[in-house]
Amino acid sequence: MCSNCEIFYSEVGSLGATAAQLIGQFSLALALFNLLPLVPLDGGALCLTAFEAVVGRPVSAIGEKRFFLFSVVSLMGLTLAYLILTFSRLSG
Repeated sequence: MCSNCEIFYSEVGSLGATAAQLIGQFSLALALFNLLPLVPLDGGALCLTAFEAVVGRPVSAIGEKRFFLFSVVSLMGLTLAYLILTFSRLSG
């Protein structure tokens, strides 16, 4: 095998390993984010199910609406905080 081919294969191998690592880290971060106890996410459904199991009765429609409103406001707050922190780091 030529020496240029060996250099190419070693670069592709390290690039492939880096890409696989980034994909793995993104997948883990997405899975953990999905477990946040907010209604649109899976963690919200788990939270409601756990609450129903502890209390021993289903959550009322009003309770679900309040939890959903809390979840939406929380997600909006997290998004706003992230954007503020990101832009403050970029500007100064």
